[in-house]
Amino acid sequence: MAFRSFASCFSPVPFLRPGTTRFYRAVAVGLLLLFCVTAGKAQAPSPEPSTRDSALVITSDVDLFWSAYDRIVEEEDHAKQLQLINTLYIEPGTEGLTKFMASRDYTDTMYVKLINAFPKFWTSVRANTLQAHTVRPRVAGYVARLKELFPEMKPAKIYYAIGGLNSGGTGEAGTVMMGTEVSAGDPSVDVSEFDSDWLAGVFKNQTTENLVVLAIHEYVHTQQAEYTDPEGVNVAAVALVEGSCDFISELVVGQPLPATYMKVGRERAGELRAAFLQDLYGTDFNRWVYNGGDTDLGAADLGYYVGYEISRRYYENTPDKRTAISSIIRSDWTDAKLLDSFIIASGYYTEEELTTARSLLKKE
Repeated sequence: MAFRSFASCFSPVPFLRPGTTRFYRAVAVGLLLLFCVTAGKAQAPSPEPSTRDSALVITSDVDLFWSAYDRIVEEEDHAKQLQLINTLYIEPGTEGLTKFMASRDYTDTMYVKLINAFPKFWTSVRANTLQAHTVRPRVAGYVARLKELFPEMKPAKIYYAIGGLNSGGTGEAGTVMMGTEVSAGDPSVDVSEFDSDWLAGVFKNQTTENLVVLAIHEYVHTQQAEYTDPEGVNVAAVALVEGSCDFISELVVGQPLPATYMKVGRERAGELRAAFLQDLYGTDFNRWVYNGGDTDLGAADLGYYVGYEISRRYYENTPDKRTAISSIIRSDWTDAKLLDSFIIASGYYTEEELTTARSLLKKE
């Protein structure tokens, strides 16, 4: 299992089974979705994508869904609705849609249930999801930019599809799967039909620019190393998995991630550095990542900021930037010696401080 599987976005919508391992891994990108507001900010120009590059960003599933949707809302018979979602969306869908459904346990029954339950939502989000076609060349261009920075990059296809209202995106080897109905949401989308306020919070400060930002974030996850020691999955390792992805995305797009955890992290940098040291080698992630809400630290997912800051400092302290980028992306953070050496090289903690952190773990 790869660290990249942590990068997916799940909502606490009651009937979508919160509390599962997959849920906690998924909250990660939900918070990225919540705070990605990039409209009006300067970006590095993305290289002009080739026809081949653009072919790696696939949006046809979005159109298939809406064709199925239009027929389903006109049909009252449930069995016929199930037939329509299968014949018009699932069966002719892309390989990416098939993988997305498998990874999130999506079914024909679930799609029909969601279509029938939230008509206002679907009507209001439709135009936003179609923006996936518009951003396609830019996403391909930023992928080309990532390859310039990271020449050993392995190719992956990016699929924009419609999911189950609980995932903005996820990545696995060779494939990025975008839940466009979530990643394209903004304040104009009607979320009044939901009992949970999760989507309202996600969409409050989000723009359709998130279709670009999140895709690159997920693409970086597809490049990360498989971890070799499950016992080594601690707070520091997960923070680096996520925060390093944020940092590389910043290099690619050319602007800082406008996330609340970044803002709070910078404002409370000293306090967070001290607090993180106490939990560095532990396995209770609730205070730092995948928590989906504010904590005693002042914001959710502040572990992302710490991982970002360690990665940023490592990059700045390494003369060979290409080597630095490769290390940031490809390091196996479950390797305890590698993890410690990376943190020490970044200058974020000293060797003596890490020794203290390990001694705290032994006392628990």
